Amino acid sequence: MKKIILFVLISFSLSHAYDNPPSLCYKGCTPWMLELEKDYNKAGILPYTPTVYSGDCRIIGNYDPDVAHHAVMMIDHKILPNRAIVPFFSVILNFFAGQNDFINWDLNQARTEMSPYWKENGKLIYAEPTSRVEIYYDDGSGPVYTYWMRYNSLKREAYLITYMGIYSKMLCRLKVHDEIR
Repeated sequence: MKKIILFVLISFSLSHAYDNPPSLCYKGCTPWMLELEKDYNKAGILPYTPTVYSGDCRIIGNYDPDVAHHAVMMIDHKILPNRAIVPFFSVILNFFAGQNDFINWDLNQARTEMSPYWKENGKLIYAEPTSRVEIYYDDGSGPVYTYWMRYNSLKREAYLITYMGIYSKMLCRLKVHDEIR
């Protein structure tokens, strides 16, 4: 009986392990990262509407956590043959750029520049209040990347937390591009 209960508990906890990112700042977080984690924890669900966001990111892992990198994130949707609408996520990261080269992107440019890979593999998984995307290896093992997203409607910004394998995490504060709304 103990083995069955233990199996059920482990199965339940593994199936819910990715609803939210594990603790980010157990070591190596800067004040910028701590503030982002606080804002992320207070934020709500990311809107499903096609939108482009961009902004600054910091990495815990192989890079200096005080160096700003940049990202552009697009939430879009595809329409299936049965007319069902499926939202998906795409992202481009720009490491070591001195400025945010994505700041003027609109939805049309993002749709042109984003890899078609995301349309098939960037399916959003909604688990209130967090949206996430899991990217697996070609053999189905993984996930190798997990992206968690939340949104603050008052600040008009999205928070993107990425686990890149075992050793690196990325935290991003991304502003909504006004021309899309």
